[in-house]
Amino acid sequence: MEYSKRLIRLDGPARDVGAAFGEANAAEIREDVDRFFTEARDKEGLAARALVAAGAGYIALVERYAPHWLDEADALARAAGVEPERYLTYQGGKYRGINRPECFTWYAPPDWCMNGVGLFHKNRDNKRRTQCAYVKGVHVPGKRIYRFLASGDTMDMGTMFGVNERGLAIAADTGAADPEPRWRGMMNTDTMRLMLEHCSDVDEALAFLEGLQADGVCAGGPLATNWMFADARGESLRVYQFVRRLELQRGGDSCLVMRDADARGDLVRGELTRERGRLTPLTMNALARRAPVLDNSNCSSFTALIPARQNDVFTCAYVAVSRAVETLCVPLYVGAAATPSCLVDGSLSRLSARASRGASLEARAAAAGIDLAAFEAHLETERQALEAHARSTYHVLGRDAVVQELTKGCLTFAEHVCGMLTDLEKTHA
Repeated sequence: MEYSKRLIRLDGPARDVGAAFGEANAAEIREDVDRFFTEARDKEGLAARALVAAGAGYIALVERYAPHWLDEADALARAAGVEPERYLTYQGGKYRGINRPECFTWYAPPDWCMNGVGLFHKNRDNKRRTQCAYVKGVHVPGKRIYRFLASGDTMDMGTMFGVNERGLAIAADTGAADPEPRWRGMMNTDTMRLMLEHCSDVDEALAFLEGLQADGVCAGGPLATNWMFADARGESLRVYQFVRRLELQRGGDSCLVMRDADARGDLVRGELTRERGRLTPLTMNALARRAPVLDNSNCSSFTALIPARQNDVFTCAYVAVSRAVETLCVPLYVGAAATPSCLVDGSLSRLSARASRGASLEARAAAAGIDLAAFEAHLETERQALEAHARSTYHVLGRDAVVQELTKGCLTFAEHVCGMLTDLEKTHA
């Protein structure tokens, strides 16, 4: 299909991927990189030259573990009008000072869910920045780099949660205080992307993480990282990562929550158990909007649907690129050849804030006589129909035709959500 301004393709050589993302988000990238350097100067007394010098260790790690990121970052920065060295310094240091402990993740295995798919959810809590979601595949000659679907800030290359073409889903939450803080290295936004690009299942991800741990690569400042992994086999794993140790908990045949002794864990585990065998992405998205799972610092959420087969095409995620109660979730397939522009360039994220005005979107919709629950249920019905048709024609029409069908379908879903939010925004004018 022809790629217009309605779609952004982040699939190809690293420089092409970086340039496309940098062009789409140029203004916010420039603004946040400038903020980063200004705050380092004003609050920490670090001049730009000293900050860049301090980032040399991070760049050396990128060159060692993901050299294609250097080309991607260089093209991204140039497209955004930022010096590449400054951008890489920003990428390596951005998250050291804004960790928050409120994020929460959970997983339900396939036999707990409708249609035999595993469901993996995260609510992200952090400083409010414009959010994006996308499918990305960087092509590196002679190397296998897995395509992945992820979400994060519009300003950087790191992933906040994601699922790849092999059906491996990963999320990282802020953990407890680490008795031996490490400040130099890669933050979990980068190590997550490494695992999404190189690992096919839970066990490979654990082995990769153990390797990074042994090499002293991982840095989290004063806080541990709580990881959750799930894959197409229905396996799940929780890892509490401290600088000197990893604490493991496998999900077995049960659901898994990021923290057991937690009111959010009690709520989620109870709801999943009550709805066992009937769980859908709508269940997960609804839980994302309920206190105490929903925190005031929530800025996005993500529900991955992990099928048992053909994961390179039919793995899917519902993405919310704003606070869960301020927006509507958009289904996006890993197999999509390009991503709706409104998800990549932050326009849906900004529209969500305008439509809700920081309050409950559902309440505002009800006041306008609009049933958002019915809208979301209809969207899920349409998604199921799209996938059923694509699966039934896969062996007749071939993979390429199915990919184009899914791409068009994802664009339609995103534009329907944008249309609904635009209508709601107009009711407040």
